Amino acid sequence: MSEEALRRITALKDAGRYEAALRELSPVAAAAREGVDVVFGIKASLEESNLLGIVGDHDLAIARATWAISQAHSPKHAATLAEHAWDVTMTFLLFANAASEHEQIPIQHVLRVLDEAELFLERIGRPSWRCGVQSERGALFARHRRFEEAAESDRAALDGKLRDPRAPGHSARSIQRSLARSLSELGRLDEAAEVLEDLLRQPNLLPLDELAAHTYLGHNALKRGLGPLAATCADNATRLARTMSPKQRMAAAGLSVEAYLAVDRLSDARAAADEIMRCAEAVGTAHAWCSAYQDAFDVALREGDVARATELLGRMEEWAKKVDARIGDTHRMDLVLERRAKLARR
Repeated sequence: MSEEALRRITALKDAGRYEAALRELSPVAAAAREGVDVVFGIKASLEESNLLGIVGDHDLAIARATWAISQAHSPKHAATLAEHAWDVTMTFLLFANAASEHEQIPIQHVLRVLDEAELFLERIGRPSWRCGVQSERGALFARHRRFEEAAESDRAALDGKLRDPRAPGHSARSIQRSLARSLSELGRLDEAAEVLEDLLRQPNLLPLDELAAHTYLGHNALKRGLGPLAATCADNATRLARTMSPKQRMAAAGLSVEAYLAVDRLSDARAAADEIMRCAEAVGTAHAWCSAYQDAFDVALREGDVARATELLGRMEEWAKKVDARIGDTHRMDLVLERRAKLARR
């Protein structure tokens, strides 16, 4: 990859233009996998895997990370890769990141990959790099709504990353926002808000970190009954997500529906619900469709359209069962039941 190409891709990522960065990188990564420089091939494929995960193409993200891991384990590359331990560690972390978001891959499989990463770090004498593994483990637990374990992993990861900022894995800021989300889900709302407000005060935030911080702070504000703050966060998140992928736009729109309903901005809430539907079609996961129908139901019910709300709740229930079956809990169906009770009172 030429320095000029690398600068272009980095600039696109820093601007939050992840799909454009992916279009620039993919042909370079494909050529690298056919080349003789295995380290460059791994790095390019992992960067591609990361971008694919961000834009929501988890199948291809896993394929790219799997190729990189197979090279890392190949005996013929052992001597070369020993000199590039950072890149090898990233093969494990990025594979775990992509795999944990794939709706067909069980959590036990991803945890085994992370255990393997820890063994690798012990073998090469890099225990301080465990913070990257702990961060991925925290993200995995959070996706499965195991927030106590997520917060514990994120705390350990953040401590480790602050001690060794150059360790492979998520940035300290990324870990900080993940920690805040878990704290908020656990009901530790003031503590979570402090973490997010501290993050937003930091200079030169990347767009993805800033978007996540506003989104999490907005949801946190709703739980504290602070509708105007939540709406301000939604405005900021919508502005930041405008040029990002459907996955990021959906996160911003999901906050916007709740926040705008809380302050009676009904037309803005309806527009946000329409945006979520468009994004769900692009993202295509059960979780995305469940969220889209949930938000559309909330708007329809507020507007008094009982017939449409009833239809949307039925669609939400179909997807909620799929999401809960994958995660192994009843969270989404609990949300369906809450909304069914609201509908019965109309």
